[in-house]
Amino acid sequence: MPLFYQHNINGNDKLGVWNIAEDEKFFMQKVPLHRNISHERKRLQHLAGRYLLQYLYPDFPYQLIEIADTHRPFIKNESYHFSISHCGDFAAAIVSQVNRVGVDIELVTPMVERIRFKFLNPDELEFTKGTRHEEQDLRQGTRHEEQDLRQGTRLEEQDLRQATRHEEQGTIEGTRHETQDVPQGEMDVHPQTSNLKLQTSNPDPQTSNFKPQTLKVKPDSANLEWLTMLWSAKEAIYKWYGDGLVDFRKHIHYTGVWEQAADGWIELSFLFLKEKPVPLKIRCRLFGLLVLSYVLP
Repeated sequence: MPLFYQHNINGNDKLGVWNIAEDEKFFMQKVPLHRNISHERKRLQHLAGRYLLQYLYPDFPYQLIEIADTHRPFIKNESYHFSISHCGDFAAAIVSQVNRVGVDIELVTPMVERIRFKFLNPDELEFTKGTRHEEQDLRQGTRHEEQDLRQGTRLEEQDLRQATRHEEQGTIEGTRHETQDVPQGEMDVHPQTSNLKLQTSNPDPQTSNFKPQTLKVKPDSANLEWLTMLWSAKEAIYKWYGDGLVDFRKHIHYTGVWEQAADGWIELSFLFLKEKPVPLKIRCRLFGLLVLSYVLP
């Protein structure tokens, strides 16, 4: 049974992630397909999400699920609030008997760099751009420093070899001339060679100015993991709101406040501005290349 992760948030709210390794028959023994989905992978994700709802709450009334005009699944009497997310071979679900909730999972891929303009507002873009350029300039400067150092070493070696050849050639030439001038019987002068050894300049990483930089997963680094967390957090807020017509750049603002929890979660602060300002706390967690985010007011 590939339950990837389960988190009982409190007495009423539960969260889970399922790694989809089963076929449709496995899921349909518990939850029937409620609508026609032609795409095989999407159909499997659909079934896995609903199966996970019942796994978290065995009495979850999946047969009462309806789909709103905004494509949000819901139960009319709101006996349960829930949210489902799919990504690749994973399905995530969060269920609450009290609060409106939202959940999202995303895989960390380079695509997030290309689409960041679609979900980050100008201030957030400036925040990530500044750090990214600083890291890029640092790496670029390090490469130039290494390149110049290698180039200088090659030139030094080349000049040294050239000088050595000239010295050797001059010595040998002079010896030939000397031996020609000395009578045959008195020739006791042997050809001389240079005793100059080739010196190479190999920089010591411990003493040189070259310091390798390691990118870390932290809120002041615009790496793929952090960008994916921001994206996933905004997706979770969108699902929590549930009524559509949300502009990620205009209505969902990251305040720049974060906190690292002892249990591995990162808590981010957002301000939702669709109708009236609503402060929200989003909890994010990184599982390798999988980002999980949820909102629970």
